Amino acid sequence: FFLFLDSIFAVAVAVAVSAVQSISSLKSTPPFFFSVANMQLFVRAQELHTLEVTVQETVAQIKAHVASLEGIAPEDQVLLMAGTPLEDEATLGQCGVEALSTLEVAGRMLGGKVHGSLARAGKVRGQTPKVAKQEKKKKKTGRAKRRMQYNRRFVNVVPTFGKKKGPNANS
Repeated sequence: FFLFLDSIFAVAVAVAVSAVQSISSLKSTPPFFFSVANMQLFVRAQELHTLEVTVQETVAQIKAHVASLEGIAPEDQVLLMAGTPLEDEATLGQCGVEALSTLEVAGRMLGGKVHGSLARAGKVRGQTPKVAKQEKKKKKTGRAKRRMQYNRRFVNVVPTFGKKKGPNANS
């Protein structure tokens, strides 16, 4: 009986040792997402192109490849993934580009000038100088205000020719 247990123990130790060796060999190999395997990438410029690239390639290298295919200078290209522009120094892996992704090439836009009525929107308030509040004389109310109106309208009237002018007229 003890001989049987001893042989089972020896088999268990051998299995454990081989398992540890296989696990340590897995640790020395890089994980699959760091592999340098080629992947296909679709680039939509003036035409749709299929490129064989690696995860370590930079966006600048992709732009140079598109320049050789399309004849557009790399400085004039903007590479977009899902509408987000990609930086030239970043690798495809850092940008989150996966196999069979589609990148779009757009031309760099010139200018920065706004035309039309929206060009001045919101600028008037910022350009108006701030004026400090002044102390003003208190306005008359009640009986005193009505007396002032009566004197202005009926007592101090200077007869003039033509149509009557309003209180805000500048003449």
